[in-house]
Amino acid sequence: MNKRLAQFIEYKTGGNQKEFAALLGWSPQYLHKMLKGDSMGIQPVISLLQTFPELNARWLILGEGAMLDVANEAFRRIVNLYRYEEYIPVMTRDELTRVQSGETGFDVERWKELLEKKREEIDSRFEAAYKKQQEKPANNLQVEIDQSTNN
Repeated sequence: MNKRLAQFIEYKTGGNQKEFAALLGWSPQYLHKMLKGDSMGIQPVISLLQTFPELNARWLILGEGAMLDVANEAFRRIVNLYRYEEYIPVMTRDELTRVQSGETGFDVERWKELLEKKREEIDSRFEAAYKKQQEKPANNLQVEIDQSTNN
């Protein structure tokens, strides 16, 4: 299992063990101990699978199948898009790309504020158009109706 863990570290961080350990909240020494072949135990495996949902548990534990559970990763990305769907109109291009790639942890409060401002702006424009329409004299409307029916 330690060789497969090393492969996943190579995939995830380009082989940077310190960075990988930090992603899990582990010390580099703890990770090094596991990579040397010492018994990993169930808790580190659980931590790996919770932190990296795309990691195929069957591959990690038994060496069977592909390293990445593509279906699980695709599902996670779809759920992520659905979660942030209503904020798409106020996202930057970079934020949208990051959401599509499956990232989380965005400043949703900022998006809520931007969305509320956008809604207020739309409501204000609608109200102004409605008032403008109401200000037209009734006889102008009748003339417009008469002209359209005569044509």
